[in-house]
Amino acid sequence: MKKICPVCGTSHLKKFLAIHQMPVLNNVFYKSKNQALNVPKEDIILGYCSHCDFITNMVFDENLIHYSNLYENSLHYSQVFQQYALELAEDLLKRYQLNQKNILEIGCGKGGFLKLLCKGTTNQCIGFDPSYDDSNNLKNITIIKDYYTEKYSHFVGDFYLSRHTLEHVQNPVHFISSIFASAHKNPSAILFVEVPNALYMLYDAAIWDIIYEHCSYFTPNSLSFLLYIIGFHVSSVYETYSRQFLCIEAKIENKNNRFQKQPESIERIVKDFSLKYEQKIKYWQNKINQPARDGKKVVIWGAGSKGVSFLNSVPYSNYIGYVVDINPKKQGKYIPGGGQEIVNEEFLIDYEPDIVLLSNEIYFKEIQNKINKMGLSPQFLFL
Repeated sequence: MKKICPVCGTSHLKKFLAIHQMPVLNNVFYKSKNQALNVPKEDIILGYCSHCDFITNMVFDENLIHYSNLYENSLHYSQVFQQYALELAEDLLKRYQLNQKNILEIGCGKGGFLKLLCKGTTNQCIGFDPSYDDSNNLKNITIIKDYYTEKYSHFVGDFYLSRHTLEHVQNPVHFISSIFASAHKNPSAILFVEVPNALYMLYDAAIWDIIYEHCSYFTPNSLSFLLYIIGFHVSSVYETYSRQFLCIEAKIENKNNRFQKQPESIERIVKDFSLKYEQKIKYWQNKINQPARDGKKVVIWGAGSKGVSFLNSVPYSNYIGYVVDINPKKQGKYIPGGGQEIVNEEFLIDYEPDIVLLSNEIYFKEIQNKINKMGLSPQFLFL
C-alpha cells in the first residue's frame, strides 16, 4: 500500500475508504455473460493527502490495466454531451484564437473532440491514444496509437489538451512533466486539462464515480498544485457539466508564478465519506430488493462507468436484468462483473420496465423524451 503522495511527495496519505473486488476495467464489455462475470477484480483503497488535497487509490497496480480498441467510454452518442463538447470547443477556439495552430491532445480517445477543434480551421491536430480505433478514418488529424511520453516532445504545440485521461495516470507528475518537456519550447503555449471533479464526488456522495481505472482524484487545490510544481502558471480553474467535471487552464511559468491553496479544507468531508458510502449502498440495496420481491421490472439506463460501478457495488443488483445504452458498440454485450445484457432503447417497448434507474441525472430530460415517445411511463430513480 502506497503511503507517499504521488503529487506532493509527502507521507501525508491517510486511508479513508475501502471497496472490495471491483472490475479492473469498467469500460471493456464482453460478448458472453460468462466472460463478463469472470473479469479480473481488485480492491480499491482511497487515501487522502492533507498537504495538497490529492486522493489516490493506494493499492492501484498499473500493470493490470491494458487499454486497447476494445476500450469503449465514448459519451458522444448523447445529445447532451455532444452539446457540451461543442460549446467547450467553440469557447476554447474563440478565447485562444485557435486557427492555424498546432494542437496536441493527450488521451484523445476516438478523436471526437479533435474533430471539433479542427472543423472550419486550418489547425494541425495530433492525438495520442493506444485505444484509438483506425476505422474512425479522421481527416486532417494525425493519431498516434501510443501512450504520450517525452519521446514525443519533438511535437511542439500551441495548444495542449488532455480530457479525462489524467485520472487514469498513477504518476501524474511524470505525465504532466512529459507535456511540459514539449510545451516549454513554445513560451506562448496553453495547456487545458479536464478531469472528474473530486469535490463533486465527495460533497454529493457520487460514489459510483469510484472505479479501479481511476487511480487519481483531483480537487482544485491538488490539480493546481500539480501544474505549479511542474512549471505551469495556472490561469483559471472551474467546474463544468453540473459540477461533475473540473477544468484547468495554464500557461508556461512566468516571474510571478505562485501557488495559492484555497483555504477550504476537505479533510472533514473525507473523514465522513466512508459512512456516507455505506449508507448509500444500504439505501440502494433496499431500494432494489423491494421491487424485485414485488415482481417489478427494473433496468438501468447507462452502461458507462457509473452504471457498471453501481451494478458491482450494490447487493441484489443481479435482479436487474438489462442495461440500456445508446452506444451501438456496447449493445449486445455484457456488463463486466455484473453480467447484465446491454440493450438498445427500442428493447424497452416490448419489455415495459416499471422502474428506470438513471446512472447520471444530467441526461434525464433526454432519456425521458425518448421513453415518452415509446408510450411508456416508468418510474425514474436517480443513482
